[in-house]
Amino acid sequence: MARGSRGQAGHRGKRMGEESKGITDVYMDTAKILYKFANHQGGLKALALSDEAVQSNKTATYSLAFNTLLRYKSLMAVAPAVPMLPDTQSEFFFLHLVLLYEGLCGKGINNQERRRRKLNSTTRAAYKSVLMVVDDIKADFPTKPTEDEAAFQRAIDRAHHFPRSLRVNPTVLTRNQALGLYANAKPDPVLPDVLLAPKDTPIRDDKNVASGAVTVQSRASCLPVSALFDVVDRDKERYVGSVLDFCAAPGNKTTHAAVRLAQAVLGKGLRAKGGNKSVRKVYSVTLNEIDPRRAELAEKLTAPVTATLPAAVRVVARVGSCLDLTCAPVEGCEPPTLCVVDPSCSSSGVVGNPDKRFGAMFGETTDLAGLAEFQHSCLTHAMGLETVQAIAYSTCSVHDEENEEVVRRALQTVPGWKPAYPLSAWERRGHGDDEVARCSIKTDPEQDQTDGFYVCVLVRDVPEDED
Repeated sequence: MARGSRGQAGHRGKRMGEESKGITDVYMDTAKILYKFANHQGGLKALALSDEAVQSNKTATYSLAFNTLLRYKSLMAVAPAVPMLPDTQSEFFFLHLVLLYEGLCGKGINNQERRRRKLNSTTRAAYKSVLMVVDDIKADFPTKPTEDEAAFQRAIDRAHHFPRSLRVNPTVLTRNQALGLYANAKPDPVLPDVLLAPKDTPIRDDKNVASGAVTVQSRASCLPVSALFDVVDRDKERYVGSVLDFCAAPGNKTTHAAVRLAQAVLGKGLRAKGGNKSVRKVYSVTLNEIDPRRAELAEKLTAPVTATLPAAVRVVARVGSCLDLTCAPVEGCEPPTLCVVDPSCSSSGVVGNPDKRFGAMFGETTDLAGLAEFQHSCLTHAMGLETVQAIAYSTCSVHDEENEEVVRRALQTVPGWKPAYPLSAWERRGHGDDEVARCSIKTDPEQDQTDGFYVCVLVRDVPEDED
C-alpha cells in the first residue's frame, strides 16, 4: 500500500471532486490535467484549454502544468522528501508535485493562512506537507534548468519568435484589405491568402478572427490546401468538386478548403451581395473526425468561417473513421473530387512539441512503422475513391518513413496516380531523386519560420486522349 494511502484514498477520490466545486483552485486544476496527460487522455494544451473540469484561469493552468513538467525530472529527484507523498501517480501525487514546483521554482509557498483558506481542503493538506520541507529542499535544488531542460526551453522560445500567420478568408476580405488591418504585416511570399505578422500581434479579442474573416493558422498548416488548390486552379473543369477532409479536427484545413473552393467556383462573384443564392451547383466540404468530442469542438471552432460561406459551398460534419468514407455525394451536393489527407503522425516537426517530449516521460512511445501503416491506409483509401481526382497528403513529421516513403508505397499499391508539382516558388522539396521527391514540399523551421511539415499532391493520371 502506498505511504499515506489508507487515510488519503477517500480524500483524493470523493472529496477531491466534491469540495472543488465552486472553488477556483489552480493547483487542483493543474494536478487533474497532469494526471490525465500522464494517462494519455489528451494533449497538454488541449486538456488545459478545453477540459470542463478546469475552473480556474485556463492559461494560468496550462502555464503551471507546462512548467511543472519542464522541471519534472529535477522535481522527481527531490519529491521523496515530501511527507506522505503517494507512491502512485494519482491526482494527489501530482498535486504535491505542482506545489513543490511552485515552492522551488514558481511564486513560492508560505504559511499565510489567508492564502491557504482560498484552497480546498485536499490542496491545503498537500500544501502543508510541501511547506514542511520546501526550505530544506531549496538549499540543494538546482535553481537553473538542466542542459536538457534548457535545450527544450530554447526550442520553445524559437517557436515563439515565428511570425504569426494569418490566413485571410477571401469570401470576406481581399488580402490587400486585410493588410490594412494589421500593422507591420506582410504578404506571404508564396501562399496567396496568408499574411505574416509580428508574433506579438494581438489576436485574443480580434474582431476579424471572431467573425471568421481571418484565421490564425501556422504557415506550415496552410501548405496542404494551398498546394492542392494551386493544382485545382490550373484545370477547374477537371478538379472542382466537393472535398473530403479525412482527419479534420480542429478544422482549419477544412475551412481553408471551403473558402478556396468557394473562390474557385465563384471567381470574381465571390463577395457578391446576397450570398450567390442562385447557384446551380452546391459543393460540400466534409469535416470528418473519428472522435465525437473532437468533432464537436471542430464544429464550434469552424463556425465563424462556415457562417461566411456562400450558398454554393457547405461544410458538413461527419463522425466516423476516414477509412469508411465513400464517394457518395452529400445530399444535394456534387460528388467529391478532392481529398485532404492529414493523418495522425509523430508530430516530430512541431518545434518545441511539449506532448512529444513530456509524453515520453510517461511511457508514450512513437511507433513510426505503425503510423506509416495507418497513413498508407488513409492515402490509398482516398486514391481508391472513383470520383476523386486530386489529393493533398500531409504530415507534421520530419521522418521520410511517414512522408516520401508513404507516398511511394501508395503509388505502387494503387496504380493510375502521379505526383503533381505545386507552388513552384517554394524552394525546399523532398528527399531522393525521383518524381515524388521533386514534387514534394518540405519546410525547414529555421529557414521558413514555421514547424517542420511535408506535403505531396497526387493527381489521377488521365491518359492524354481523355484529358
